Amino acid sequence: MKLALNQGLSGMASLSSDLDRVLEAERLGYDSVWTSESYGSDAVTTATWIAARTQRLHVGTAIYNEVVRRYGYEEAASKIQDLYLAGRKAEAEAAVPDALVDEITLCGPRERIRERLSQWKAAGVTTLGIRGKLDAIRLMAEVAL
Repeated sequence: MKLALNQGLSGMASLSSDLDRVLEAERLGYDSVWTSESYGSDAVTTATWIAARTQRLHVGTAIYNEVVRRYGYEEAASKIQDLYLAGRKAEAEAAVPDALVDEITLCGPRERIRERLSQWKAAGVTTLGIRGKLDAIRLMAEVAL
């Protein structure tokens, strides 16, 4: 039997105080940790925060299946979900289309980030939520403001 830690609805505000629990679950051999979305807390940011601080835990949230479909990746959304629910987590991860990741993230060299920001602005995006380390916050201020 695999064990999964449900991070629940604590969100980023209290997640720092929950890190010991997550790390202990990893030490004990838990398979995964799950986070969910609630008012003032987005599941992907919380999951990313956990993944950056752990080494072996699978980290997940199922909240974005519908979002992936709205981006035009209906087939991929179904495939990813089916693989994951079948316990084939590495295959599910590999099935995430690179194009989708590219569409919803800002990463890479400064010029690439500037180019993507320009495209997002042209598409009507007016506000960009940033979370991360101080260096990332400074970089985004440099390229976006």
